Amino acid sequence: MRLLACMSLALLTLQSTSVLADAVLSVGDGVSVIPHNGKELSDSDFLTGSKHLQLNNGTNQMLVRYSGELSSGDGDIEHSHAFVLLFNALDNQSLILSAPKIRKQRDLDSFNRKGNWSLQDSTRTAVSYQHAVLIKEGFQLSRDYVQELANFNQTKSAAALQKYPSQTSAPVPAPVIRTTTAVNTIDTADTLTSGVSEPMPLQMLKYWYNNADSNSRNDFKAWINQ
Repeated sequence: MRLLACMSLALLTLQSTSVLADAVLSVGDGVSVIPHNGKELSDSDFLTGSKHLQLNNGTNQMLVRYSGELSSGDGDIEHSHAFVLLFNALDNQSLILSAPKIRKQRDLDSFNRKGNWSLQDSTRTAVSYQHAVLIKEGFQLSRDYVQELANFNQTKSAAALQKYPSQTSAPVPAPVIRTTTAVNTIDTADTLTSGVSEPMPLQMLKYWYNNADSNSRNDFKAWINQ
């Protein structure tokens, strides 16, 4: 009897483990996930051979950004603000995160103001989330997004997650925060691709180039060609 009871318990445990599975996130074209749940991502964080990111069952927080070439530009890649997203994922749920169609500078400006990301499940049902813009004021040679997110989580923003303590005791400037609650839709024509953070030196170069005037950009191109 004891052996039978042990076998039954083991079978129930195995069945429970097989039923509970982590949620998965697919990201839309141009969407980059930087830190996820307090940890900076790399290519290895995406499942091998796929275009999906594994999520925790329950609360998830990630820092995301849109990047794309604008039709009115000179072929340069433009970036949106960095957005903090806070949402819940159910067991074995498939979610899709996408940005609206951004073709011109005014589209990007509108997106930066509204933060109208689309988060949906596999049935195209909108999933609610909290979001905030994470902006670092002043001189920016580089950005430590993990630390910025840890500092952000010490605020009272609706998108903050009081789980990841600050990694340093040194005083840091408070982040600039704009927070709203949003539920929106996705364009089914968007192609799903994976997005991961770029190397920091490349981010720095793109940041200063994209924020330079046309004369400075021409000087920069001439310097690169030399």
